[in-house]
Amino acid sequence: MSVPPLSLALERYTRFVFGMWDLKQIFPGMSVTSWGRSVAHNRTLERAVADSEHLTWTAVDVVFDPGQAPDPGYFKALCREVGIDTQLEPDHWHLQLRTTLP
Repeated sequence: MSVPPLSLALERYTRFVFGMWDLKQIFPGMSVTSWGRSVAHNRTLERAVADSEHLTWTAVDVVFDPGQAPDPGYFKALCREVGIDTQLEPDHWHLQLRTTLP
């Protein structure tokens, strides 16, 4: 994995953080269970991919407090509006910075 120029990496990370901030304002019962990872830690995870966005800190795994889980379609739509892609896993949502324009 090559490291992008600092300005590009900072822009990507900032976009992601602000998107997560927006989502937290809408879904106060949301908690992050995983954000950035080291390569070594990522290798120990069963379903992790080698080029995970967690390695660049532009992906998170989130869960919701009991009774606070939003409608999946609504959640996906709001995530997309703030530039974040979603994937529903068996025990969490995986969110990562969108790499393509709508």
